[in-house]
Parts: sequence; C-alpha cells; structure tokens
Amino acid sequence: MRARAIALLVCPALLAAQTPTVPSPAAAMSGPLQIRDVLSVKTFADRVQLDLTADGRFVAYALQDPVRAAARDGAAASRYFSSTGVPRGHVGTDVYVTEVLASQTKNITEAFRSSNWSPVWSPDGRNLAFFSDRDGAVRVWLWTRATRQFRRITAEPVRVYFGFESIRWSPNGRHIAVKLSPLDVPRAQLDRLLPASATAAPQRRADEAVTAMVYRSNPVADTTAPAPPLAMNLDSTRSFLNAELADLAMIHVVTGRVKRIAPRVRVTGWQWSPDGRAIAYTTRQPDGGRGLLVYDSYDLWLVDTLGTPPRELAPRIIQEYGLNFSWSPSGRSIAYTSDGQLHVVPREGGDATKLSHYQRDFSSSYRAPLWVDEQSLLAVSGDTLWRIAVPGGETTPAAVPENRRLLAIVAPAHAQRLPRPRVTIALHDPATKLSGFRTVDLVNGTFAARLEEPHAFGVDGPYHTDLSSDGTIIAYVAERGDRPPEVRITQDDLTHSNRITTLNPQVTRVLLGATRLVKWAGPRGEALYGALLMPGNYEPGKRFPLVVKVYGGSRLSERINRFGLQSGIDNLQLLSTRGYGVLLPDAPVRVGTPMEDLAATVMPGVDSVIALGLADPDRLALMGHSYGGYSVFAILVQTNRFKAAVSSGGSEQRRLHKSVQPLRRDARGRQRRRHRVVRARSREHGWTSLAVSRPVPGELALLLSGQGGDAGAVAARRRRPDGAAGARRGDVRCAAPIGKGCGVRAVRGRRAPPR
Repeated sequence: MRARAIALLVCPALLAAQTPTVPSPAAAMSGPLQIRDVLSVKTFADRVQLDLTADGRFVAYALQDPVRAAARDGAAASRYFSSTGVPRGHVGTDVYVTEVLASQTKNITEAFRSSNWSPVWSPDGRNLAFFSDRDGAVRVWLWTRATRQFRRITAEPVRVYFGFESIRWSPNGRHIAVKLSPLDVPRAQLDRLLPASATAAPQRRADEAVTAMVYRSNPVADTTAPAPPLAMNLDSTRSFLNAELADLAMIHVVTGRVKRIAPRVRVTGWQWSPDGRAIAYTTRQPDGGRGLLVYDSYDLWLVDTLGTPPRELAPRIIQEYGLNFSWSPSGRSIAYTSDGQLHVVPREGGDATKLSHYQRDFSSSYRAPLWVDEQSLLAVSGDTLWRIAVPGGETTPAAVPENRRLLAIVAPAHAQRLPRPRVTIALHDPATKLSGFRTVDLVNGTFAARLEEPHAFGVDGPYHTDLSSDGTIIAYVAERGDRPPEVRITQDDLTHSNRITTLNPQVTRVLLGATRLVKWAGPRGEALYGALLMPGNYEPGKRFPLVVKVYGGSRLSERINRFGLQSGIDNLQLLSTRGYGVLLPDAPVRVGTPMEDLAATVMPGVDSVIALGLADPDRLALMGHSYGGYSVFAILVQTNRFKAAVSSGGSEQRRLHKSVQPLRRDARGRQRRRHRVVRARSREHGWTSLAVSRPVPGELALLLSGQGGDAGAVAARRRRPDGAAGARRGDVRCAAPIGKGCGVRAVRGRRAPPR
C-alpha cells in the first residue's frame, strides 16, 4: 500500500515540473482531492446485507470508517478478532438508516463510539436488530424505529466472523437465530484454537551489516514413512476454521431467553423454515466434526426449534461458503447445490433427488436456488436464467439477455422464494459498460421493463441489493467513476433510478473528473477498450498530460464506473483533480509473448486518446503495480514516448534485467543494450529502487520498485546536451519523500549486463 502511495505522488510532481496546468476557477474553489479525504471514504461493510423494510420506506446498512478502523486496529486480540470480539473486517463500522422518500440519512449508532454492523429489520419493519460491542463485547442490540430507543436483547456474547453470518428473524418476528460464543468456553480458549499471530517485529539492520541471502534446499522427504492421518479434530487444532466455532441459538426478542439448538458447530449458513418450526444449517467440517477436513465440503443439518437433537439431511455437499440452500414455499423440501448441481431433499429425511446432471454449472458463492412455486426453481448458469422443474429436473431458459452478462438475480442474499411470478435480473453490457436491470415475466418469458445506466453495482453483489416484500421497490448500491458507492432506489417499472444518499461529502464536494470510453483495434483486429478518466478541470480544445496505468492480461476498461477507477490510495481522482487524464487500457496478452503484446495493445490506445485531441503527445507517463509494475518495464523498453514512469511492487530486479533487456532492438533486429541502470537503497526505510535511463537528449524515466517497509521514490536524470539543469547520469535524488528524509545512497550508473 505504501509503495503505491508513492506512485501517485511522484508522477504529478514530475509532469508538473514540465508543464504546469492552471486549474479552472471552479476547481480552485474546492481545490484538488486530498489523500486524507480518499483515506476517509466510508465503504459498505464486507458482505453485510443492505436491508429494506417490507414496505420499502426505510433502508438500513452498515458503513466502515477506515480512519476509525485503523485507530482501533491496535486493540486486536488476534488477526481474526478485536479484543471485544469484533471480526477484524468490521472494526469501525456504524449502522445507517435512510428514509427512502425523503432521502434523509442518519447514523443511528454514531454516539456508541463502537463497532456496529449487520442491521436486519424485523418482518413488520418496526425494529432493527444489529451487532454491537458498545458495552465491551459483541452482543445483539435492538433499535425501535418509532421511539428511536436502543436495548440489548441478551447478555450472551455473539461469535460471528463473516459478514453474511447475520441475524435471522423468525417468520413471525418473535425470535432471532444467531451464532453465540460457545457456552462455558472462555474467550482465551477460543483464541488458542486460532492460528498464532506473528508478533515479532522485523529487526533493522545496521548500514554495515552483511546483506547477503543464503538459500538452502529442503531435504528429500522419506516416502517410506507413513503419511499422517488426513482427519483432524479441530477442537484441539489451531485452524482458521475455528473462527466459525459457535453455538447456533434462537433468542426470544421480548424476554431475551436463549435456547442453544446446535452447540459447538462450525456453522456458516442457516435458514428458518416457512412455518418457523425448524432451522436448516450447514457445518464446515463434515461428518459431525470427525471426518476428513475439506475446505469446501459441508454437511446440511436440520434442527427442530422445540429442542429435538439435530439430524443430518445431506452429507458432504460441495459449496464455497455453505450458503446455497433454500426451503420450498410449503417447507416440505430443501433445495441445495453441490458441486454446481441442483438437488432436493425432503424435510423428513431420506435420499436427495438430483435435478441436474452436469449439463450446466449452477455454482454460486452466495445465491441459493430460488423457489418460484412448489414445482420449480430459478438458478443462473452462464448468462442465462434457468427454470428447473421439481422433481423431474427438466430445465428450460427463463431469460436469455442478448449481448449482456447476467450478473445476478435481484433479491437479498438470504432469499429463498420469489414474492411473485416476475423476477428482476441485473445485467452488464460489455460493449458500452452500462449496467442495469430487466424484469422478466415468468408466465410468458418476456422482458417487461429495462433500465441501463453508467453505474457499477456494489462489489458484494446480492448483499448490496434488496426488494420490498411485494417486489415493487428495489434498493441497491451503485457507484460511478466520479461518485463513491451510494444507495439508489428504483421501482419495478424501471423507468429511472434515484440516488438517496450522499455518504462521503468530503469527496463529492470536489470537482472530480468524469469518465469516457475509448475504443481501438488490437494487433489482431479485436476490439479493445480503455477507461479514460478526464481531468476534473478539463476545458474542451485543450490537451492534457496523460498517465497510462497498465496491468498485463487484464481488461481495465471494466473499471470505468468504479469510483476513481480503483479503490483506496490508488484512487486516480487524485491525479484527475490536479489536471491529469488517466487511461486504463485493456491489455490482453498471450502465453509466450507478454511483452510484445503489452506494447501492441496499449500503445494504439494511447494514440487513440491523442487522435481525439485530448492527450498531449509530449506529456505521457506510465504507471503500474505488481504485474503492472513489470508491465511498465516491458513497455518502457520498447518505446521512447513516455517522459516518466512508475513501477511499484514489480518483478525482482535481477530477473527484471534479464527479461526486459533483450527486447530493445535496432532496425536490423540486433539487440541494443544501451540502458543505464542506477540502483539506490534507503538505509532508513529499507527499500530498494531501480532507475533506468536511455541516452536520448532530454529524456527522463523514473521507475520505482518498492520492497520491504516504507517505500520511497528515486529519480534518475541524464545531463541534457543543451547544458540545462539536470542531474548527472547515475546521480540519484529523492523525488517525493514521505515523512523523514530520503536517506538514499547512490551507485553510479553502469551498463546493464548482457543476458
């Protein structure tokens, strides 16, 4: 993360030194986007359901404040939970409620000064249950909408890890089903079942210390020795799966009486039956905790809420998280997927009926098969919505959206049945990059309505979508390149949508850059696209400096409607609001020729932006991280057009020298090893960097390869022939230090060694 922060700070400094951009009056009023504002952008809590009341009047959700999360990170008891039992991914969260018609939003837990998440409305919409550690441990709390009063339902502590391990209200609203900390098991004992945290701090080396690395080979294993048993007892073994160890319990909402219906289970998914008399659930370790441990293998169980012991319905079903099962409308059957295939098992037990036979893959991370009625199910495979007959298994297409990617069925993640014989699906157009909805009439198979807009849906899919009980109002999370994720509302006629929140005013007050789609032909005639982030102060007719962000093998144009075209400190609006355009090009590569393909796919995209009269061909920069850092080097050695480049977290330097060097050839195809290499390292911050410059008059190349802790930036310039100011070849200076001094020791430039 720190190395990437440097990349964004360095490029503007170098380009601005060449041709400063004068901000427009509107931009000057608000000023450019600040890093502190980007780092304070609130995000929707990981896989926590956006929850709409049954009448569609109020929507509740949880947001995480990264500043608060970082401040409380030191209170972590382990790498999985805080000292109060909050999962590390939900530290610093608050519960928000938005009134739909008035578009008024309130942080209802702001005064708690704690972590609060997983808000779920009661069936009548009067009460909101959620998790909070406000009194020193995670417990279930209730907020009454009419009185705006809070109360703790029970003193028993909660034990949940994933965001989807949420509160489940019973159909009549009298009970909730939730995971509690195992009875009579101290917190310290639970922590001892988790993988040990690395607490040793890295030792700083003295400047004179030996920096050589010694490599040793591992001895050949004795194949004659007996293999250890594959089965393990997680109750006595450190494992990340023990983060899910809990008692599944039902709690009376009024009295707070607790009934532990499935003690000491590693449960991840659970669902009430329609009559509220039973709960189906999955356990992570199959065979009652005694069998072989397989990551994606679960047992499906059923427990009667009257207190009879749990009984197994389906052993060793294969799912990603154990969430893909649903009750039929009558409650007589449960449908589930296993290894991508659909099955139905009777509530009373017995053999399961397999409905599909590997003709199609119905695997889903979170979505269970949805019941249309007692005789049919809906599920997605590929870009088609299928209707599956029960029990015969006949499969027919219910919706085939032409030239669109089918993203999801619009329904909350824990949905089991459709409220009516119409279904809304979320779609994406890979050509226009628009996303939207279509409503399908299941009676005649026609599309009843459609809506497509320049938005990207929330990254957590079904957890960022909800429906009113009658299916007429849709609440969902969406974002744009110039707008962080917000809550939007539309109706089933899909005529338009409305944004009902402004969750990050510190960002939206700034004049942010808009996005546009650029298209060009690839080296084999294929259509390639690029997401172009315009300068926030763009004036038609004026060319702007262009930063090209690359990542070989990816289709970065798909990020065109993601805020800042990326998250976190890499938010490219930091460049846009300072007068720079940013291009994220598609860069498909083939096996065996990645470097040639990178130049052949990216450079025509750059030319397209120049041909549109937008980018200045004399002010081009290149940047990339990880494999994108390697991609920077791969392109840089094949063209002289870039004036600056930043590579962060790229390939190891010796391997990098070997890989990029041979591709620099002259007109006759001979290798040209004319690159000058400068190495530098920081004694204080423990990073190493590599700068490569070419003997071309006035040319500047800056490359960064951060390693270890805090990263820095190194600029290497060669003396210009006109005698203008510039460092000598081999000199190194700090271009954009963070915090303390640069602490760089330079090594004079030398020729790169032949391969």
